[in-house]
Amino acid sequence: MHTQVASLSSRWQLVFGDRRNETLDWLLAQYQAPHRAYHNVEHLLHMFSLLDARAAKFARDEAVNLAIWFHDAVYVPQARDNEGRSIEAMREHVRGLGVSRGAVQRATRTIQHTCARPAHEHDPRIATVLDLDYAILASDADRYLRYMAEIRQECPWWLRVLYPFGRRAFVDATCARNKIFFTRAFEADEVRAKQNLNAERFINFRPKNAHHALAAVAIRDAAVVRCDGRSLQCEAFALNFIDEVWAYKVDDVITDSIRLRFRMQNNATFEIAEDALGASVLFQELGSALTNAKPFHEWYLDVVFPAFDACLTRVF
Repeated sequence: MHTQVASLSSRWQLVFGDRRNETLDWLLAQYQAPHRAYHNVEHLLHMFSLLDARAAKFARDEAVNLAIWFHDAVYVPQARDNEGRSIEAMREHVRGLGVSRGAVQRATRTIQHTCARPAHEHDPRIATVLDLDYAILASDADRYLRYMAEIRQECPWWLRVLYPFGRRAFVDATCARNKIFFTRAFEADEVRAKQNLNAERFINFRPKNAHHALAAVAIRDAAVVRCDGRSLQCEAFALNFIDEVWAYKVDDVITDSIRLRFRMQNNATFEIAEDALGASVLFQELGSALTNAKPFHEWYLDVVFPAFDACLTRVF
C-alpha cells in the first residue's frame, strides 16, 4: 500500500506540483477507505498506468487527470449520487490548483458520463478516461474473477439479496452495446471484454432454461463447484444427483453466513456459502431448479431469524 500511495503522490506532483497537497491527502484517504475493495488506489494506479501506456499524450492533461482522480472520490455503494457528490468535491478542492475553467468543465462532463455512459463520445479526452475506467473488463481471467469478487464485496450485507439484479443489469447493458470502448487504443480489448462479461453471465446469471446443473464459483470456504482461473469453465453437479438440501446459519462474529449443505445420492456432501461468487443467484433459483424445493423467500427468512441460532431448515 505504501508503494501505491507513493506512486500516486508522484503522479499528482507531475501534473499539479506542490499545489494543494491537502487535496491529495483527502483523495488518498478517500480511496483507502475500508469499504473499498475495488474502487481504491489500485484502480487509480491501473488507470494511470494505462494512460501512460496507451494515451501518453494526455498523461499531463489537467482535465484527464482531474477526471481520473475525482471520478470515484465519493463512493458509497448503495448511493445514487456518487458522481454528483464527486463533482461537488472536485469543484471545492480545485480552487487552489490553478487549473483552467475549461479543464474543470471537461472533467465534470467526464465524471457525469462514468455514471451514464453515452453511446458515442467524440471528445478524445473524455473518451480516453471512460475507456480507462472500463479497461478492467478486458483483464485476464484471474484478475477478472478477483474484480467480480471485489465488486460484490463492496455491496453492504443488507443489500446482497438485491445485488445480482443490479449487477446483471450492468452486464446485460454493457454486452448489448455495439462497442464497449470508444478509442482506437482500446479497440483490441473489445473481444476480451465481451468474453469476460459473457463468462460472468454463465457463472452468476445462469439462463433460466439451464436447470440441468447447478453452477457456482468456489472462491471462499470449501471448493464445491470449481471455476478454472484461466478458462473460466465450471465443473457442475447435476440436479438429479442431489438428494437433500439444508440451509443453516454460521456465526462469523461480525456477520452471519448463510450456507446450503447438499447431500448427494452417494452420501457425499458439500456446502455453498453465501459469500461465494454465484451463490446469491443460486440461492434464489434453487426453488425452481429443484422440483418441490422451498422457494427462496420461504426458507431464507427462516434461517436469518432469530439471530445467533443455526436455524437448520430443510430446503429440499
